[in-house]
Amino acid sequence: MAGRGASPLVPPHLFAGPAFTGGVLPALVYFAAFTSIFFTISLLWQAGLDATALESGLLLMTFAIGTIIGAAQSDEPARRFGRTVLIIGLALVSPGMTSILIILAAVQPKDLLGWTLVAPLVVSGTGSAGRAGGARTDNGI
Repeated sequence: MAGRGASPLVPPHLFAGPAFTGGVLPALVYFAAFTSIFFTISLLWQAGLDATALESGLLLMTFAIGTIIGAAQSDEPARRFGRTVLIIGLALVSPGMTSILIILAAVQPKDLLGWTLVAPLVVSGTGSAGRAGGARTDNGI
């Protein structure tokens, strides 16, 4: 597109740098997986457990609340730890999502309550925001 006078969304020369390409690929997998997680949980809640769309949305909103908390606190750790804050964020997201998987596997559907997923969703949301805060330290890339 750049040859036709249009500006590309992502300038192709960025992919020549291994740091950029090495960061884009995991980010693609990470955000693609998150979309499917929320879609699956909302389907489970509505179609599998007969909850309303509002109830499903309120449950998943706890992830957004964690993201708000994490984003509000992410600037100082990003300044202090630089890109290492990405690993710290992942260290929060991974156990949060793993906890959700364990809960969904261990609890019988008839006994599953939204409250059991709130803490793991908040923790995962906080870590997800921390990952975004760390990405901001990448000097414009």
